[in-house]
Amino acid sequence: MAKERIIYDNYDVCTMFDDARAFLLEGHEEDEITDSMVWEEVSFQDSLNWQDENERLTDFFTGHGFFLIRGFVGRWNGNFAAGAVFDNWKSMFYDAAKDCDYYEQTIMKNMIFK
Repeated sequence: MAKERIIYDNYDVCTMFDDARAFLLEGHEEDEITDSMVWEEVSFQDSLNWQDENERLTDFFTGHGFFLIRGFVGRWNGNFAAGAVFDNWKSMFYDAAKDCDYYEQTIMKNMIFK
């Protein structure tokens, strides 16, 4: 069985709300903190997480040959498996995610393709 490890997921950033509020409380009084401030902090933290992972993935995929990406495309008439071979992380990611609002990146270990 393949092991899956999530690298980055932007689907449920709402779970970061309480941590962002606690972080902001370290430098402000509770009545000074608005929901807007907290959501700005959530967005900032998510952006930092994405920048870190994007740099790591760019380093990992640079100069190591070809890789396979696979996923599912949700359409009006159902979900369909899709995939592509790539050798450049950034172009692959932006091509694959250009129409996506949410995405999850995972590593599958011990995969056997037949």
